[in-house]
Amino acid sequence: MSVSADGKEIQVTGNRWLQWLLPHTVTPLTVVEFSYKSNVQGEVHGIGLDEDTQLNNNKRLFQFHGTQYWENAFRVGTSDWYAGPSGTWKNYRIGVGKSYTGAMRYLVIGNDHDITNPNASASFKNIRVYNAPDSDLDLIPDWWEAEWGTNPLVKDATLDPDDDGLTNLQEYQNNTDPLDPEGPLLMGGYLDLRPYVSHMGQDVPTAGTVVLQNKGETMTLTGNRWVRVPFDYNVTPNTVMEFEFQAHNKERYMP
Repeated sequence: MSVSADGKEIQVTGNRWLQWLLPHTVTPLTVVEFSYKSNVQGEVHGIGLDEDTQLNNNKRLFQFHGTQYWENAFRVGTSDWYAGPSGTWKNYRIGVGKSYTGAMRYLVIGNDHDITNPNASASFKNIRVYNAPDSDLDLIPDWWEAEWGTNPLVKDATLDPDDDGLTNLQEYQNNTDPLDPEGPLLMGGYLDLRPYVSHMGQDVPTAGTVVLQNKGETMTLTGNRWVRVPFDYNVTPNTVMEFEFQAHNKERYMP
């Protein structure tokens, strides 16, 4: 672990969980804001606020990177999942108060890598914890309303402009688009399935690349790659999967 001379950036390597004393009363409008980058992906990377020094008693961590999904962490939306390129900074604003409230004592950072020689890396900088302004007092912060085009001066938490059955407040809480009832799946939160062993073991598990475009709406795969995008959905007999596809070189299996 190392800290920059100005104290604004911390670099963590290996298998490390860290806490800093930072008393803060979390309200529905509390936000943790920071920048993050990683050169080596571990199993769980995240940040949160906690009332004690126990890791597993309450769900407090927000996970935004890693090869595993930890059941005791909140997952950020797929568009906020860190998918690189490796070593590049990504800015985050996490609405902690959407998931829990109350008196907290510690800032927590997780860089989990439970292997024999852990080498996961994580860098955080410009961390801020604050209660976001809410000019119309409807429990939706001004920054979110400005981002999505709703009016921060009008109480519109109960409105449903895209008529998808979710109010603006629910869209904010669920990290979804309040103006698009059936928007495209954002694939930024994909999980890299390397090494992936086929039934004959003939594949080269580390070959190929994954490139995201259009805020995660488009994914381009090259080489030999298998990825999985977390997507909670209740499939019914009427469920349809619709997408656009383009290939430049045909191979054996392109599911």
